[in-house]
Amino acid sequence: MRRPHPLLPVCALLLAAAGCCSREAPPASAGAPPPAPDDSPRAPEDARKAWRVVVLGDSITAWGGGRTGYVTRLEAGLAKRRADRRVELLNAGVPGDTSADMLRRFAAVLASKPDLVCISAGVNDVWQGSVSREAYARNLAGMVRRARAAGAEICLFTPTPFEEASDSALNGRLARYCEAVRALAREERCLLADMNAAFLQAKEAAPRARLTTDGVHMNAAGNALMAQVALEALGAILGGE
Repeated sequence: MRRPHPLLPVCALLLAAAGCCSREAPPASAGAPPPAPDDSPRAPEDARKAWRVVVLGDSITAWGGGRTGYVTRLEAGLAKRRADRRVELLNAGVPGDTSADMLRRFAAVLASKPDLVCISAGVNDVWQGSVSREAYARNLAGMVRRARAAGAEICLFTPTPFEEASDSALNGRLARYCEAVRALAREERCLLADMNAAFLQAKEAAPRARLTTDGVHMNAAGNALMAQVALEALGAILGGE
């Protein structure tokens, strides 16, 4: 009878061990403790959501989005004062627009879901002579009420004066439109940025100082003044700062 090979028992043991190791291991998670809850601090929901501001206007606003423009300065000022929220400012200025034009595109403004709408209208209404004071007041009132219905705050700007004699015929007509803005702000309890009064005061204090490039559109000084007046008006919703 042939003797068994001396290595066979060793091979058998190795194969048996291999068979044991090849069995499917239980999943690593079996019997493992559940993951610890995430206790890391999270920002409040309001802090993560942007505070959206729309500035609606004409070419003064459209061009105010430049490096030293009033819209750009306003955005920087709001960001400093609203450290609790990320500020997102949308420039909705269109050159040549009257209050009637702004009312026609106001649905698009509200579609952006703003928290605050600043309305700067009136210069073209007077300059072009196409919108009466009464129609101007109705157009502004329509925008104010629609913004309120959408849950947005409103800040009305009185139109800036034409940089000529304050008692000129053009500025005389503009003054009546400014009174309509002030009356609406009182009636609807809106925030009011009285740009016209601030510019007239600045010109009275420094008659030779220039605030515009062409009698209408702002230079750096005019843009700085507009931003300052707007930020002061918005103090009521910025913690009084």
